[in-house]
Amino acid sequence: MKQNIYKIAIISLLFFCFAESFAQRNNTLYFMKDMPQSMSVNPTAERNYNIFIGFPVLNSIYFNADNSGFSFNNLLNDASPIESLHELNFFDTDLEIGLINFGFRVKDMYFSMDLNLKNSIQISYPGDFGKFVWEGNQNNRNLNLDNFGFDVNVYNELAFGFSKDSIDIYGRNLKIGGKAKILFGIFNIETKKSEIAFKTDERTSFWNLETDILVNTSTIKPLTVEEDEYGNRGGDNSETFNNIEGGDFKATDNLGFAIDLGASYQIKDDILLSASLIDFGFINWSTGVSNFEIKNNFEIKGVNLSNEINTSVNTDAFQEFLDTLESISEIKETNNSYLAFLSPKIYLGATYNLVNENNANIDLGVLTRTKIEKQHFRTSLSLSANMLFAKFLSFSTSYSLMNYNYTNFGIGMGIRASVFQFYFITDNILAISYKQTRNVGMRFGFNLVFGNSKNYNKKDNIEDKLKEDKDLY
Repeated sequence: MKQNIYKIAIISLLFFCFAESFAQRNNTLYFMKDMPQSMSVNPTAERNYNIFIGFPVLNSIYFNADNSGFSFNNLLNDASPIESLHELNFFDTDLEIGLINFGFRVKDMYFSMDLNLKNSIQISYPGDFGKFVWEGNQNNRNLNLDNFGFDVNVYNELAFGFSKDSIDIYGRNLKIGGKAKILFGIFNIETKKSEIAFKTDERTSFWNLETDILVNTSTIKPLTVEEDEYGNRGGDNSETFNNIEGGDFKATDNLGFAIDLGASYQIKDDILLSASLIDFGFINWSTGVSNFEIKNNFEIKGVNLSNEINTSVNTDAFQEFLDTLESISEIKETNNSYLAFLSPKIYLGATYNLVNENNANIDLGVLTRTKIEKQHFRTSLSLSANMLFAKFLSFSTSYSLMNYNYTNFGIGMGIRASVFQFYFITDNILAISYKQTRNVGMRFGFNLVFGNSKNYNKKDNIEDKLKEDKDLY
C-alpha cells in the first residue's frame, strides 16, 4: 500500500513539473482508458469490455473552436496585436455528432461500426492581412496575401472498424487496426487556390492587385454570380434554394472514401508505443457544383482614411472603391466536379505504466498530434496522466502547447454504473478565462458497455500454461 501511495505521489510530482509544457484537440481522449470513443483517434485503443453500444445521437457530441493568430487579450491590451500573428493563421470550428456507434469482441479481434455527422469550417488568413487592416498600407507597400481562404465541409461518415490484439513480435504484443470509411458529402466550399499580391505605387495612391483564385462549391443546386437589369453583379441565390425539391439531392451523389490506421506495441512490460493516421481520404463532389475563378491584374484607386477615423468616415469614397473593385473583377464560372481531400491527422504516443493493480491502473503519456491543412503542418505536444480506478472511474489530465499558447489544461472523466457509462472531455478547461484562450471545446456522451475482456485473457493464459506444461512431457 505504501508503495502504491509513493508511486501516485511520483505521478503527481512529474505531472505538475511538466505542466509548463504542451494539448491539442482530442489529445486528452487519446489515452483515456475504457473509452469506446478513443477508437476515433486510434483504432487499437485500449478496450476492457466485450461489447459497447453508444446511445443513438448522444454517444458522442463534440465541438471545438480555435484560433492560432490571437486571443482577446491581444486585441484588448496589446499596443500592436498584429505582432502575435504568424505568416499564415487559422481559425477553425468543428462539430461532430455520433449517430450510431457499436462494437464487439470475437476472441482477440474487435469489430466496430459507427455513423457520424461531421461539420468543419476553416478560415485561413495571412499575417500581412492583419498588417493591412491594423496599419493600412502606408508602411506596407508590398503585401503577400496568399493562402487567404474560406472552407466548409459537411458530410456523413459510415465507418467499419477492425483490430487484432495479439500478434507476437519478438515476444512482445503488437496490436494493429484500421477503419474503412464511406463518406457521403452534403455541403462543401473549398478555396482551391488563393494567390493575391498587393502593391502600392510609391508616387500615387493607386493599388495594384494580382489575383489567381479558384473557389469550388457543392450545394444542393449550383450557386451563381449573375447581373441584374442594372448591370450589378451579385450572388443572391434565394430563389435557387426556394425551388429545391426532394429529388434534387441523393445521399450517393457526393461519395468519398477514407481510412484510419493504428498500431500499438508493448516494447516493455511498462512501456507502450502507439501511432495512428486518421481521416486520410477524399470526397468527390458532383452535386450542385460551381467553380469560380478570378484571375486578374488591375489597378484601383485607394481610399484615404487617415483623417476620417471618427464618425465622419467618407462612406462615399469607400463605396466607390468597392464598386470599382466589383466592376473590374472578372469571374469565370464553370460547373465541373472536383475532389476535395480531408485534413489527415497523425498521432504518435507513448505511455509509461506506474501502477498496475486489480483496482488501479495509472500511467503517464506523451503525445504529438500533427494536422495537415493546405500543405501546412500544425503540430502539438501533450503530457498526460491517465487513471482507471475499480473499473468504474477513468480520469485523465493533460497539459499542452496549442496554437502558440501555453495555457491549455485538459481533463477527461468517464463514470461507469453497471452497464451505463457517461463521459466528459475537454482539452482546455481554462477556456472559462476567455480573454487568454485560443481554444475552446468539449466532447461528451453516453454508452452501454458489457463484459470484461480480461476474463478472456485469463482463459488464454490458462490455455498457454497448459500447453507449456504439455510440451515439457
